[in-house]
Amino acid sequence: MRIFKFILGALPIALAGCGREDKMEFEVAHECVGHSCAVYVEPLSQTYVDQLVKKVMISEVRHDVRQVNHSLKWYGLEGGNYIDSDILTELDLKQCGDSVCDDTKNPVAYQFQQGQEYVSLDVLGKMTVNNKEYDINKKYNFVIELISAPVISGKCNDENVCVFSVTKDSEGGAKPYNYYWYDGYQNVAITKSTVDNGDFKYELKDNLKHSIVMSTGDKYGRNYSEDSNEVVVYADMYKAPTVEILSEDAVAESKQALLAAEAVAYGNKTIPKDGYNWTVPEGWEIVSGQGTNLLVVKVPGYSKDMPKGEFSVVATDSEGVQSNTATKEVAVLFDSSLKPTQPSLLAADLNGQKDVVENTEYKVTATVQAGAGRKIVGYEWNVNGTKVETTTNVLTQTAPAFNAIADNKIRVTVIAIDSAGQRSDESAEIGIDVKADSSI
Repeated sequence: MRIFKFILGALPIALAGCGREDKMEFEVAHECVGHSCAVYVEPLSQTYVDQLVKKVMISEVRHDVRQVNHSLKWYGLEGGNYIDSDILTELDLKQCGDSVCDDTKNPVAYQFQQGQEYVSLDVLGKMTVNNKEYDINKKYNFVIELISAPVISGKCNDENVCVFSVTKDSEGGAKPYNYYWYDGYQNVAITKSTVDNGDFKYELKDNLKHSIVMSTGDKYGRNYSEDSNEVVVYADMYKAPTVEILSEDAVAESKQALLAAEAVAYGNKTIPKDGYNWTVPEGWEIVSGQGTNLLVVKVPGYSKDMPKGEFSVVATDSEGVQSNTATKEVAVLFDSSLKPTQPSLLAADLNGQKDVVENTEYKVTATVQAGAGRKIVGYEWNVNGTKVETTTNVLTQTAPAFNAIADNKIRVTVIAIDSAGQRSDESAEIGIDVKADSSI
């Protein structure tokens, strides 16, 4: 917020030849944020030359009020309080160089009473500029016009170019407004409400925190709003995190395996401890770690149909931005020492006996266990020398016709086959007698 000037007279100090004239002007000016104001006298060295029938100013040098010796006294400050330099820094008002800018300082910094609108001040004393002393006797009147704080928002793209906009404009003061944008306490831009709605484009060139606020100033530069809300941005803050899966390429069947997700977040963001979403292949069982970067799984038994499985993970950073989907294939190592147990057989009819009436259905059930983690996927039955294959553990057959000159016995054995293609030992034989149908 910089600065409305009110010119109150001029003091000629020298006349040079050829129509040149040097003057020393003393301006009284103010700048306010709400009822907090800095009021000061500022010396200006001006040079004029004759041009046709009038004098034209060809140069002007403003002297830093903090570097000009003075003995001033301000009058008319009543009902309020002097302002500390820390508050002036926070409000970005002009400083006097001391801890408190009281009525002997230039500027004088004063917190006027709430509701006060009109201010009338007198300033008396002396100022020394370029080793020459000048008398100061000025009266200065101004109006405090309140401007409400604006509301801003901001968004950055993948190239770290951010655009900040006014989402709720200020009210009060003379329009059109000027918008004063700050990164921390540094003024980084001034935009006008009449150009692109006052939007501010800002490129981030480091990974530091950037705290953006804005203060609205009236068209004269007299009065300013308090700071807007703060919008914090970092370089790469909208860049998606990256993630990859680290693990062994092959693991032993029916054991446990560990997979680790290694993620990188950008823009001073982090990956929360519970920011990982894992997907595991069919047959693999999560033991622990879903949601974290370390996943423990139970490895299934080896299967010829699925000798490996594909894992995936997505990481979400502290701003809710999701990463790429990382994938990893892990093979299951075949253990040739594992095979199904030897099956046991049971045959039953309505009487619970191992016999069956000719030309009627009978069933034989096999009981068997696969090796650790595997599944039984098939059965090879031997029925009186004929091979019968099933995918379940129940054999359903029709008994042959009774033959008076044969032994009329059904002899059954079975071999179980697991998901790795391993075969069990052949079961013990079970015999089923065939009885004649007495109803014939």
